[in-house]
Order: sequence, then C-alpha cells, then structure tokens
Amino acid sequence: MTSRMLDELGLLTAEGQEAQVRFERTLAVPPADLWSALTEPARVERWLGRLSGDLRTGGAYVLDMADEGSADAAADRATGEVLACEPPSRLLLSWSFPGEGPSEVEARVEPRGAGSVLLVEHRRLTRGGARGYGAGWHTFLDHLVLLLAGREDEWADRFDELLPTYRGLLPAVGPVRVEVTGDGLVSADPAATAGFLHAWLGWTEGDAATGGGGTADGAPDGSGRDARAAGATEGGPGAAPGSRVLHGVPGRARLAVVPRDPDAGERTVGATLTWSDVEALRESLVSAVGSGGRLAAGDPGDVDADGTELVGPGEVRLHVCAEAGGAPGA
Repeated sequence: MTSRMLDELGLLTAEGQEAQVRFERTLAVPPADLWSALTEPARVERWLGRLSGDLRTGGAYVLDMADEGSADAAADRATGEVLACEPPSRLLLSWSFPGEGPSEVEARVEPRGAGSVLLVEHRRLTRGGARGYGAGWHTFLDHLVLLLAGREDEWADRFDELLPTYRGLLPAVGPVRVEVTGDGLVSADPAATAGFLHAWLGWTEGDAATGGGGTADGAPDGSGRDARAAGATEGGPGAAPGSRVLHGVPGRARLAVVPRDPDAGERTVGATLTWSDVEALRESLVSAVGSGGRLAAGDPGDVDADGTELVGPGEVRLHVCAEAGGAPGA
C-alpha cells in the first residue's frame, strides 16, 4: 500500500450558514504510528504546529501554528478542550481560534490492509470558515502524508493556491430574490461573468435554445456543474455570439449574460440581488470578493441592509442588499 490522495479535495457541506469540511487520507503506516504522529508533540510540530497540554479526555491543549518567536504568535494559536481521546482511534477537540466562533475537530484512525486511513472533520464552521479550513487542512495533511512517507522535503505550502478551489466547492448563501434590469446581464466578458456567478452562487450554465437540461443545476444528468463553470456552454441558436445562459437563479427560469455593445454608454447596474438578512449578505460578499468580485466601496463586514455595488469579472455591475428589517441572524 502506498500513501495517496495528496491532491484529493476535502468534502465541504453546509446546512444553512453552518458548514463542515471532511478529509480522508490513506497512509502506508500502521494505525499506531499514525496515532503517534497526531498526538505526540515532537511529531505534531513537524507537520502542524507546537502542541502542548493534556490530551486526555477533559484536558486542555494549545496549538501554536506560527513560526517560533513570531511577534504575533497569538494570532495563529488554537486552544480548546479534549472532548474525547480514545487511543489509537479517535480524538475529538473543541477548537477556538482568534476572530472565530467555537468549532470542533475530530480525527479518526482506521486500519486498512497493512496501513491506515485518517479521517478528519472540522465542524460548526461558517461557510467562509469551511473554505479557509479546507485549504488549510489540505495543506497540512499533505505535509503529514509526505512526512510519514519519508518525503518531507517535497512539501510546499499550497494554501494560497488551493483557497480559490475551496471557495468554488461551497457556493455562498444565495439571494432570495433577483431582479434584472432589461433582458439580461450585460458583460464585457460573458464567459468570465458566468464562471464567477457559478463559483460564487452555484448558478450553472445551460443551453439558451432549450432552457437547460432538466436538472436543478442545469446539467442534463446533474454531472456537468464543474465542466460548465469555466464557460464551456455558449447561448444556443438565436443568442448573441458569446452569450451565456445561467440556471438556478431564484425566481427565474434562466438568466442571460450577453456581450456589452462597445458603443453603449455608461455602464449601469444590471441586476439587484436581495438576501434574507444582513448576516447572509455579508458572508456572501466575502465569498464574492474571494471568487473574483470587488465592492465599489468599503468592506463586506461594513455593508448594511441598503447594500452596495458589486463589480464582477466582465465589469458586470450588481446591486446587492438585504430585505428591509433583515437584521443579522434574522
């Protein structure tokens, strides 16, 4: 058995605004050796960070992931309680990290053939947190796999490379209402705009002539979501050359993204997207910025119910806001 899945992506799932990320890694070491790498401070330091505390059930731990001697070490320090420790198969931790709400991390070790399988779940996260932890745990687990395979020198920090991928794996909480100005969104690059709206909100492309492929995500058999994300499907017969058609848009059978007339006048807002409350709007805008959009002014955390203007790839302009009276957590 050989270690595998260095590039296997984690599974991100969400219900409402709570999300989790789950990983599985197969390693060519026995469970006892893998458990040791997860719990012995000297070994944990080689792939994750400096671990201290009492890892028995009911104990407390500290995990420092910043470089030793860092002036801002507290910003990269996880702390928590050991909720369960069952050597050599299960470790469950509460997880507190600066600027975040409480969450939980569980690691399970299972025998498989002559080796073992590691299952890691990080639960009770925000959607944005799950995307970030997806890229982070992926990077650290790659390091662990290489360490146990004797190939530690091959490891590279891939967090920045992986983060856009994980942002695309879990679309943001979408708007409850979409009001379009005119017949569709006008874009200087419809393919780029369609790809952005797919990565951000999960809207998928379909055929302009047929109105889509008969599934909720616009793919004939539900399998084409990723293939269409990069703009592989142009609008059908009768559509403007280069146009795209999106499905999964609230309240609309389809939404056209059409090329901008270069002789047209000043660019205007193409649609208003309304969220159920301010908290959902702000979380979604964090994802929008991470997916390639930009706010005309301010930061996502400063946006109120009146909203702001969001500019996406292709210079498509959207007004984003929350329903009147939609307070955070409503």
